[in-house]
This record gives sequence, C-alpha cells and structure tokens, in this order.
Amino acid sequence: MGQSIEFDVRDPTLVECRVTFVKSGDNLSVFCTCEMGRRQQYCAHRLDILRGDTSGIVSDNVAEAASIGQWAVGTDVYSAMLEIEQCEHRAAEADRRLDEAKLRLGVAMRD
Repeated sequence: MGQSIEFDVRDPTLVECRVTFVKSGDNLSVFCTCEMGRRQQYCAHRLDILRGDTSGIVSDNVAEAASIGQWAVGTDVYSAMLEIEQCEHRAAEADRRLDEAKLRLGVAMRD
C-alpha cells in the first residue's frame, strides 16, 4: 500500500482545486481536480508543488509539501520534470538570442 497527501490549492486566477500525490514503490501518481487535470493534461498546480512552490496551497498541511520533491526522485514524473526544465532553459535562451537578433536588425536598418 502507498502513501498519499492531498492539498487544497488556489491559483492567482482564484481557481480552487485539490492536488493529490500517491506514492507506491517507485511510482508517483499526481492528480488535480482543475480542468486541465481532469483532462489528464499538464497543470501548473501539480508542477508548482513538485518544484517546492507552496504559495498556492490553502489547506493547513503546507509543511507536508516538503516531502513531495523526494517522493518524485527516481520516478518517471521526475524524468519528465527534468525534461521540462531543460526545455524551458532552451526556450529562455532562444528568446534571449531572438531579442538580440532583433536589436541587431534594428541597428542594421538605421545605417
């Protein structure tokens, strides 16, 4: 039998939902009652808690969130999180390079 922790969450748009983490052996399942979570798609409510951001948790068990990051280590959830972080880093780098290229184009157009 596994362990589970539930958090009541409210995001900046005032959407309220419940995020549930279930750890069973090497498997971590994470559920959210928001619209995206019900569609089994990516939702920031789950990822925020996995990344240690507890600012949206409104239930009285915020301290329990500290263990969630450790639950993820070694799971497919953790691997997918690392992939997202790598993609976000590459996207930020691409955005920076695009901004620089636009500045160079603006300078080139003036001479």
